[in-house]
Amino acid sequence: MPTMPAAWRCLARLLALALLLAQPGCSSGTDAPPERIVLIVVDTLRRDHVSCYGAKTLTREIDSLAAKGQKFSNAYSSFHQTTVSMASLFTGRTPSLESGKDGAAIEWNGRTACGMYRFAAKGEDEPCFPASISTLPALMREAGYWTIGVTSNALLYRPRGYDHGFDDWVEIEGKWVGPGKPAEFGKYTLPGQAPERNGAAINAAVTDALGRRPKERLFLYVHYMDAHDYLGNEVPYEKGVADADFYLGQMLANLGEQGLLKNAVVVMTADHGERLGERQVVPGTPSHYGNPSFEQLLQVPLVVWPARFDDTERLVRGDDVFRMLKEIAGIPDEGKTDLRPGELYVSESEYRTYSEGSWKSFQSRLTNEKILINLESDPGGTRNVADEHPEVLAAHEQRTAELAMSLATPVAGEGGFTEMERERLKALGYVR
Repeated sequence: MPTMPAAWRCLARLLALALLLAQPGCSSGTDAPPERIVLIVVDTLRRDHVSCYGAKTLTREIDSLAAKGQKFSNAYSSFHQTTVSMASLFTGRTPSLESGKDGAAIEWNGRTACGMYRFAAKGEDEPCFPASISTLPALMREAGYWTIGVTSNALLYRPRGYDHGFDDWVEIEGKWVGPGKPAEFGKYTLPGQAPERNGAAINAAVTDALGRRPKERLFLYVHYMDAHDYLGNEVPYEKGVADADFYLGQMLANLGEQGLLKNAVVVMTADHGERLGERQVVPGTPSHYGNPSFEQLLQVPLVVWPARFDDTERLVRGDDVFRMLKEIAGIPDEGKTDLRPGELYVSESEYRTYSEGSWKSFQSRLTNEKILINLESDPGGTRNVADEHPEVLAAHEQRTAELAMSLATPVAGEGGFTEMERERLKALGYVR
């Protein structure tokens, strides 16, 4: 019998996945905890570049999940940068760089770059992800799940504490390489593919990790970098998004072939978005450096398959995704929230960003400039209407001051970044 071409095998797997997702019997159909929970994070994925949210970029695999499950129309990252946003998603807490002193931010360094330094034990040399906080994977493990994490983001690595609670933690490491350069890296690099942290490498690592699991009850976290790496790959952002969509679909198809999507729940989201040259009320910084955190940096997709929740229109922050995943797993909620429902606070190094309803404000730490935007009439954030609505601005200032104190870090870590941390920042293009 002739061998089926690779392209046809891939198509067959994707068709099988589509049929599997279409079958209502593939999940429990109840609110009972599923046997498997899959958390997919696509790094730097803007909500408005996912086609089921109206984008021109075609994301068939995400669309398939949304069509058979549910999509949340008002999901937001807790921060514009991965170390902080993922710390929030893994802990359910609001990240903060507040010092509690004259509106100043704490120093951004290797200890504080997770936004959780206020939980560090005083006088102890803790990682920037303090051991005192319960993490999502640790809670999943306590609930009886075998926990696997596979990531290729160089800033999510073992000394910082992101692996806490994972039974099997895989880091796809190596220096950046661009197209046409030899990929001489770890065992998950596939021939002729660069950079080494693309979705193919991630999926190979997922396959290996699944082969090591001792039981079927599983929590799997997978972090794709293809959308993030569009600049280094010298391709349009849309191409990076399409690549990530393809690879996550391939990974889900592989899970389906192994029967691991039966009685499973899949949650797909992003850690943050990306600026793509928009002109806004203040210049800000390019890419996803924030300062301030415009909507393009914070609006992310959130898809759950099969449908598990009633209200898909409410504001869902990164820390809320933590609580959603706990609810899916049947883990009791301890009620530790820092913000009211419907509000978002981003404590940045140069700005304090606050939003509630249709209003969003930026307060500069450097110049004390205050900016107010009406997101309903000006979703692109191009006009400051602070003078026209002083009462709204005053309310934002008061609430921001309250949050700055409640989220303050009593002991600021010092010491800058280690050489290893600088190399990892270079690997992501953040420093030269």
